[in-house]
Amino acid sequence: MGTWTLERLAGRFSALNTGHQFGHDFYADYRLVYKPSTFDTWVETPRLDWHERIIKLEHNTGQWYEVEVNYYLVKPQSNTYLVWSRRYIEAYNAAAGLPPPVVVGGFKGSSKLLDKSGSPVPVAKLGVNKTTGDEKANAVRSFLKKNGGILAIEVHDIPNISLPLSPNEHVDRYLMFNVGVEGGALKLKAEQHLHVDANALPATWTQAFSLDWRAQWATRGLNKVAPPANLVNPVAPLFSGGEYW
Repeated sequence: MGTWTLERLAGRFSALNTGHQFGHDFYADYRLVYKPSTFDTWVETPRLDWHERIIKLEHNTGQWYEVEVNYYLVKPQSNTYLVWSRRYIEAYNAAAGLPPPVVVGGFKGSSKLLDKSGSPVPVAKLGVNKTTGDEKANAVRSFLKKNGGILAIEVHDIPNISLPLSPNEHVDRYLMFNVGVEGGALKLKAEQHLHVDANALPATWTQAFSLDWRAQWATRGLNKVAPPANLVNPVAPLFSGGEYW
């Protein structure tokens, strides 16, 4: 059988303050190398592992909650993870110079097919004029199955607090990322801390991000409650042609 190796996983981030979002752009850059089998047996990529731990302290309500889950399994249709299920389709689109799909909220991330030396694979080697998702995905999968190569996938997340705040809203939210692929030892850790207070000047709010875990928090005086259902209840995937777990 062929084998996949997560050769590299790198993170980067930037502050985000659009007037209706207060948070960060967070990018995780995956470099997955495929080595084909002598017996020509195709193996699917390992599944995305997007593990998050969320701790939210709601000072105005006197409550706090905690969530820890692999969000790719809970919300596979999220715009953040759409690039992963469409990894072969978008790799073909990139080679052909085609735009990503138009989706509500905007398509995020990217996927590119590289040969074993790290050079972009031209569309001529995949077959031109592929139009359906299945055709595009099969073209990329067939190339990898025969030649080996690299999928360079960028996952783009936008962890943020929506603005404007509710009256008297006063929260600290800590978000710890531990991301990679299922079964893989290589992981990327990152952490975000947002502190907002409707009764304080935005200049006094906290907007921190780091590529490690360092935060400390205290829940003294707050009552622990169950997290909102939309954060923990899984949504079944509805993949289209050419999309894969």
